[in-house]
Amino acid sequence: MRINKVLDSGEMKIYPEIKMKDKYMSIYLECLHKGKDHIEKEIFSEELCEMIRVKSVNPDYEEYPPRLKYATKKMEEYIYDVNNYCPNLYKKGYELFVKLATIEKIYEYLGKIPFYPCVMFNISPNWKGSAVTYDKIERFRRVIEGYLGCCGRYTKWKYCLESGGEGNFLHAHIVAEINPDIEKSVITHINNGNHAEKLKKLWKQEKWTEKKHVDVVSGKFAIQRVIIRTEEIRDDKLAYLIEENKPKTHRNKYDLGLIYNSGF
Repeated sequence: MRINKVLDSGEMKIYPEIKMKDKYMSIYLECLHKGKDHIEKEIFSEELCEMIRVKSVNPDYEEYPPRLKYATKKMEEYIYDVNNYCPNLYKKGYELFVKLATIEKIYEYLGKIPFYPCVMFNISPNWKGSAVTYDKIERFRRVIEGYLGCCGRYTKWKYCLESGGEGNFLHAHIVAEINPDIEKSVITHINNGNHAEKLKKLWKQEKWTEKKHVDVVSGKFAIQRVIIRTEEIRDDKLAYLIEENKPKTHRNKYDLGLIYNSGF
């Protein structure tokens, strides 16, 4: 079994890599648990459901497009008979489920966020011991959102600004969903370190009140990133943005309550 190793707050976390086939089956069974009537109403298209209703009343109805003829027959086999537990019906139902239900519709039904690869950025300016001020917060936000909103690289994001364990170290944690349409180029952008260069450039463009704050993100470890390739890690990272979800050893002296959300 393949695993994903991710460095999280200095600790190595290990997550199993879930195969898409197993992931779909898990989602499918969860939908079945909610009830077959709901599956019909919520997951599949209205057009297809209407075909099923017509055929259930008139089995001789033949005016189906070829694909819908096949789909309707298979759907009947599990939507109306699935209570009579039979592995073959579940298998047929699962195969149809994967074929016809879109990821977005499935997740919407389950009240979950569709998964696409993401990245977590941690930005730690070298200004520990410096007071957290409104001016710093606003400039920091402009830098973050200036980068995230550039070039359509990210489709949604959520980030927080925190005060640090001693209350004098403003830093940021960011979770951003990579645009699936340009995923390869965004991953290359990140792996080549272009994200850090862009963030540093935006940082220097801010007219900082104190000159010593201009280069505080130029250090090797000031900007870190982790590519997120599983739903479980993404959800863990999103939860980490909330103060009460952090382990006690990683909590801030003051909860600034500064969480900004665009899409998540």
